[in-house]
Amino acid sequence: MGLVPPLILYQGARLPLLATLGGSALLGTAYSLPPLRLKRFPLFAALCIIVVRGTLVNLGFYAHAAAALGGALLPRRGGGGGGVCSPLWGGPAPSARAP
Repeated sequence: MGLVPPLILYQGARLPLLATLGGSALLGTAYSLPPLRLKRFPLFAALCIIVVRGTLVNLGFYAHAAAALGGALLPRRGGGGGGVCSPLWGGPAPSARAP
């Protein structure tokens, strides 16, 4: 929690970055310090790690980078990235379709 107050004073910090760091700090504190000390319980420890590393950090830093670059959080429907995502739903990639 020692890094959160200086980051709040940093004028260039944006909401997604502050929310990511604050959420990570809160879950890290609950993971390590009494009275919760979630690392004593395997299920809660695993969930804590998954939420922080797998979800919160990835989505939060992506949202911060997108906001810092002035872009939207999600790509436009007809834009790039469709070739990567389409196989997940079983359809052909847009670039592979016949004209």
